[in-house]
Amino acid sequence: MAQKKSNKRLSTSYHVFKGVDARESHSGKESIYELKNFKVLPDGSIQRRIGYKTFYTADSDIRTVWSGYVDGYSGCYFIAGNKVYQVYEALNSAGAFSTISTSYGKAEFFLLKNLLHIIDGKNIYKIKNALVSPVIGYVPLFGKDWPVGKIGEINEPLNLLNRHARITYVAGTSPSSYLATIYPVESVEAVYKNGEAVSINDFTIDSKLNSINLKGIESGDSIEVNLTFAPRTVDERNTLLSCTSATVFGGINNSRLFMWNGNKKNMMFASRYVSDEAIAEAEKRYADCGGIYFPEGNSFTVGKGGAPVKAVTKHYDRLIILTSEDAWMANNSTCDIEPFPIMNINSNIGCAVNHGAVTVGNDPISLGEEAVYQWTSDTDELNEANAYSISGPISKFFSKYYLSNAIIFADKENRQIWLTSASERGLVWIYDVAKKIWFSYDNIEADMFFKMNGNVGFINKKDFCIFYEDLTRDFGAVGDSEGEEIVATMQSGILDFETPRAKKLSALVIKGDISDSDTDLEFVCDGGEKINISLNSEADPHSIITKRLFSHRFKSLYFKLTAKGNSRQTIHSLYIDAR
Repeated sequence: MAQKKSNKRLSTSYHVFKGVDARESHSGKESIYELKNFKVLPDGSIQRRIGYKTFYTADSDIRTVWSGYVDGYSGCYFIAGNKVYQVYEALNSAGAFSTISTSYGKAEFFLLKNLLHIIDGKNIYKIKNALVSPVIGYVPLFGKDWPVGKIGEINEPLNLLNRHARITYVAGTSPSSYLATIYPVESVEAVYKNGEAVSINDFTIDSKLNSINLKGIESGDSIEVNLTFAPRTVDERNTLLSCTSATVFGGINNSRLFMWNGNKKNMMFASRYVSDEAIAEAEKRYADCGGIYFPEGNSFTVGKGGAPVKAVTKHYDRLIILTSEDAWMANNSTCDIEPFPIMNINSNIGCAVNHGAVTVGNDPISLGEEAVYQWTSDTDELNEANAYSISGPISKFFSKYYLSNAIIFADKENRQIWLTSASERGLVWIYDVAKKIWFSYDNIEADMFFKMNGNVGFINKKDFCIFYEDLTRDFGAVGDSEGEEIVATMQSGILDFETPRAKKLSALVIKGDISDSDTDLEFVCDGGEKINISLNSEADPHSIITKRLFSHRFKSLYFKLTAKGNSRQTIHSLYIDAR
């Protein structure tokens, strides 16, 4: 008796699109090998991405960009050449309003004490009242209530940013005219006795005894001297000002500025917090000196000092410092103790590129030499942290030098990271942290990313570009009225229907918003047969399209969905049936 052949039906369905996973290229699962120019929506649908427009083209390559809130107002700034620009989104324009001393090289903005600053490897600047000017730096109270005629203890060490100092003295019962300064004095800006300014004819500088001689000191007098010390060692100051990377860490009561990536790549500088009251006292004598304070000797090397610092980012109340070889951590509650306390948390995973780490939610994500890592901590212990790779699904697409030439950006509002590399310029990988999925965009040649008023933007050499929800094409030049078509593709992995050459494709069901659009589907069977299906203008929005399909027998196949045109196609689900 002949055995009856099985007519078992097999199917696969994409009710939720799970992002790219090239590790499962040959399975019966709902795998995706390519998802380009489609973004994955919160409900698991895929939608063709929005377009961008070139908002402004500068005269020189754009060196850095910043967007955020200053004093409660939204603003966006960038530097091109030596010019500092402000963006005027409502006018579709930008304008230069000031300059800095350098015309090329790395530069960076940072926000400290509600004031926007710039570093460029030569100086620290502040932006105030639409002007950019070099930072003077906090003028420390070097000596506090020293006895007249004696040397007292140092109250606040000198600031690397300047050579100014304030010293107060108290006259005893038998006062002399000798006011000790410890170091040689270059000039005296002012002397006050009991709050009243003293004539310049009443004091002299003694360069041999490192002192100031003041006439007429009487018992009980209070004296304040504002002075500038003679030049001393400059190595530490020059290394500080050569830094081109900065991170502000801490809360409102203990914010500190960290700078690195200078002449000495293994060295970091930690500022000291200065209270508003102390700043106000200093600014009575040195107007607008501000509160940036890098005390002498406050620099430190990370770890063993043999590896350059690559990235610094936050993790809850901790600071994660990544060198090219390993990872270190400091806790906010102890970060005001000197020497700066750091603790090794991983000896095997470092960072492959400068600024190769961001924080999304509370977890840092960093670029290693061979993988993208997400850092987590399971306990409150400072030394218990771990990192795991999140790039496995797309790692086969990375060239040898992809990550060492990559840039990473955090879209914190949407909990996404954007990743691109000079090794494959134009392609951007996007990782949804909540969904743990990858998808990609192309035709985006980005040197850096930013976010302005809720929209992601990017810099392409001189061009300032922004994505907008109402755009269905890419406009790569200012004034471009035609734009470039966005072609979105979704390619499945190889779908294995198990029984060798015993199945044939019988039905396709798609649910999507694809009316008045250019949408096509191609099936490629293991025998080489191709089935092309056009879904153009098949149905109204939110419709279900059902097609009966016939093919020769096959064991496996893959399909490729292509969406073009001037609409934003959305695919909610896709179902394939074989029998």
